Amino acid sequence: MIAARRMITLAIALAAAILTAGCGPEKALDFGPVGEISTPPEDPLSRDILRDFAGKDFDLGNNDHEAHVSLRGASKPDRVILPFWLGVNPLYPSFLRPKVGHIYVMSESTMVRPLNHNNEYLIRAGSKLFKSDTVFECTQTRYTGTGGMLPTVVRFVGTRVITVSRDAPSTGTITEKAPVLREVSLPMHTTSAQDLSGYAKFEVIKQEPAYAPVPGKTQSEMPLPPWLDKMITVQASAKYPDEIEECVYEGKRVFLVNHTNRFDTGDEHVLLNEEGRELCQFGGYAPRVTTGACDIGKIEHKRILTDGKRSR
Repeated sequence: MIAARRMITLAIALAAAILTAGCGPEKALDFGPVGEISTPPEDPLSRDILRDFAGKDFDLGNNDHEAHVSLRGASKPDRVILPFWLGVNPLYPSFLRPKVGHIYVMSESTMVRPLNHNNEYLIRAGSKLFKSDTVFECTQTRYTGTGGMLPTVVRFVGTRVITVSRDAPSTGTITEKAPVLREVSLPMHTTSAQDLSGYAKFEVIKQEPAYAPVPGKTQSEMPLPPWLDKMITVQASAKYPDEIEECVYEGKRVFLVNHTNRFDTGDEHVLLNEEGRELCQFGGYAPRVTTGACDIGKIEHKRILTDGKRSR
């Protein structure tokens, strides 16, 4: 009982100290300067998590303080311990504050509405006690409804200033600075026995393997994505047209754009997936990845779509 009273007294004292210092919730929840990153993590473990959990569901242990996650169907049932997003009281400044580039498990979140046509959404993410408006960049799923969200492995990639409509019945808009969470995994694995009423519905973005069999068509006859057809048309009359290649990376069809007017800048080459989303940039006389995360040595070159020469 005495220990409990001391904890309550300490909590009240901390709250009073925050208010005395002029640090209310708005200031305490400043997630940093505006801007987003796409560089790979510096530590090998984080890079492994981004690679291994990408597009896969997972099991989540019963721990309220930290997320114990493990991949389903993995040859080794290794458990990874990750922090929950805003899992610690965010009103205590600088105390376990989320750090840009770090990986978290997003739990206790609510899907509000789509933000645009780029598969980005306005969500409210945080803990049971506190949630903040957040930009959610989806790379593996597409949400088709609103409601609660299943826990998902995400990466905190920065902040963005957004202007959104106020919740009904209020009218008008509000401009705010919101954290940006980028989807890494699929939502947590569930079973048919679990009651998912009240949860937002989603669909997994179909990731076709490279050169998936198409009845009556050879590999070279597979249709190109519409966005790539448009890019090729534009490049045909460009002053310095890019060379575009069809490749395979980690079993999936990708497209490599080689900028012919850049030399040793580190961004001469851009790798794009089937949807046109950038996977990485690399370049230099000693090739190095400068943006995103990919293994250059695993890119399999299949065919040249444009040769980098201007049409006459």
